[in-house]
Amino acid sequence: MTQMSLCKIDKSILQVENALNLNLQVLEYLEFRFRGLEKAISELLSYLNGWSRGKKGWKEFDLEDGIKEIRIRAGNRTPQLISQFPALKATGIILDYSKGTIYAVYSDSGYRVLNKAELCFGASFDPKSDESWIWKHDIMEHAEGYYIDLRCNEKTHYLYDYPSEFKDKWDDQKYLIEIDGEFYEERSAIENEFDIQDGILKQYCGYGGEIVIPEGVIRVAHGTFSNNSRITAITFPGSLEKIDNFICDNCDALQKVVISEGCRSIGEYAFAQCKKLVELVLPDSISTIGECAFLETNLDFETIHLPANIKDVYNAFDTCIHVPNALYNTDKTCLLRLSSEGSETEYTIPDTVKRIACGAFDQCRKLEKVNIPDSVKEIGEQAFRWCDTLREITLPPELQVIKKDTFLQCRSLKKTIVSEGVCEIETGAFASCHALKTVCLPNSINTLGSNLSYHYHGGFSSRGVFEDCISLEELVLPRHITAISDRLCWGCIKLKKVIIPENVKRIGNRAFMRNTKLKNIVLPNSLEWIGDEAFKECSALESVYLPGNVKFEGSYQFQCCKKLQDVVIPGSVEEIPIGMFEKCSSLCRIVVREGVTKIGGRAFANCKGLSQVYIYASPKKYGAKVFYKSSNVHVYGIPCSKVEDCAKDNEVPFYDIASQPLVDA
Repeated sequence: MTQMSLCKIDKSILQVENALNLNLQVLEYLEFRFRGLEKAISELLSYLNGWSRGKKGWKEFDLEDGIKEIRIRAGNRTPQLISQFPALKATGIILDYSKGTIYAVYSDSGYRVLNKAELCFGASFDPKSDESWIWKHDIMEHAEGYYIDLRCNEKTHYLYDYPSEFKDKWDDQKYLIEIDGEFYEERSAIENEFDIQDGILKQYCGYGGEIVIPEGVIRVAHGTFSNNSRITAITFPGSLEKIDNFICDNCDALQKVVISEGCRSIGEYAFAQCKKLVELVLPDSISTIGECAFLETNLDFETIHLPANIKDVYNAFDTCIHVPNALYNTDKTCLLRLSSEGSETEYTIPDTVKRIACGAFDQCRKLEKVNIPDSVKEIGEQAFRWCDTLREITLPPELQVIKKDTFLQCRSLKKTIVSEGVCEIETGAFASCHALKTVCLPNSINTLGSNLSYHYHGGFSSRGVFEDCISLEELVLPRHITAISDRLCWGCIKLKKVIIPENVKRIGNRAFMRNTKLKNIVLPNSLEWIGDEAFKECSALESVYLPGNVKFEGSYQFQCCKKLQDVVIPGSVEEIPIGMFEKCSSLCRIVVREGVTKIGGRAFANCKGLSQVYIYASPKKYGAKVFYKSSNVHVYGIPCSKVEDCAKDNEVPFYDIASQPLVDA
């Protein structure tokens, strides 16, 4: 008989991970009284793992001296339910089924259904009126794909693994053993502790403790070890270049992390809330540690060897103990982090510093001024993010790129001087700087933001360069830029004047959306594309001239421009987008030149002031409700064309455009 290894388990661990998350099958609780603990458990497990059709089940044993009670449990109920299960004097088995629920106790008088007073949770089996009914005939009851045959006149019972497709699940069952209030588990050998496919560790199947991820693993799937309350130490191989976000967060028992040479970065929240973590070994190859990577751990920073070439640590160590107020790399050429808990209102960076790391001043909410020396050539992403009281900053002359979200939500920043050498400002750089009134952009800039990817449920992946700058009044764009990026000035509700240079060919999605003070804008003749919702809800916009080569992407470009009065759509436009001028209540005249082949649905809907629409084109298609609720409109077009059909469908008057003089503007 193969001996079974028992391993004691901390009750608190069981409660956290919901009693080992064991696979729930038919048997959930079994109570036994037996003599010879190891032998009995070994024999019992042999029965559990070897049941087949018609094979008899259980033997009775006497209790070993000093042991009052042994319970063997399979399933996924929490330990609290084990202790709540009523203690019954019985010489046999307590059965608990979760579907078609049967509760029964085997005693000398036979099998008896437990009454509700004996249960801590209600039984779904209703033996009609007699709750203490003795079974005097066979009962077959389906539970989780198995059948149980209970016979009152024989001190045996039969468990059938029917249907056969459930057999594999049954054989994989694990058992939790309670001996006098202490919990133990079966520890049999595991052939494949790690589920690795094509170099990717997809699942951890082991028992926990100290684990070593095999060499050759190049990626660990998101959340592989998250919320594991059994792992006490973990070693990552050198073949793993990056530890992804949320790999080991909320591992309550984790005390030690060893990362082998070759790994280059640690992702966001990778070991967050591992509250027992006290030892961390980092290789010299690590260059980046992500946001909150060690949030709410018990690490002592003085025991951590930080690699000499580390570039970014964000706020990874903020909640560790003994973290210095200002953290630099070894030779002090890079300012890694200024504590967000500091009381400084002004900070001067030493002139040895050449780089300000990503997130270096993130959430330093008391900081009002930062003195940056001319030696600084690079400022990382999010370097001053959420510095709520930062009022002014002068950027160094050799800085070439203002990176993503550098000054995001610096709500008190009123003015910034961008040096002449800057050639690019990335997305979100000044977003939500609510006090920013003016910004001087040098003509050395050739890239201002970028196009943003859009997720249907999550919105845009980032913010526009000046998005939500609610005090910004004027913006002169550098003359060398060729595109206005997505959401560049979204929500700049006080922006009155924008000067767009002649080289610009594209205006991005929502670039000027909700600029409610913008009255006029001159679009350059070089313009070729206007993006989705580019001027939507510019409620003060009175006029717009569309250049002769322009086309449209997306829809709703001028929706809700309530003061827009007159529009001429040039012949370069092939399709008038959906809802392009919807709810432009002051719009009185529209001229559509030859070239348009399609008019989108609701293109001129809810334009209550619209009276004249001149369509010189012969579109082949038109959408639904083009003139919906535009009750005063008169449409002029080519007879017997789709324009006439559209007018009839929308129940608006149609006239032959030849009867009208040519409209030039």
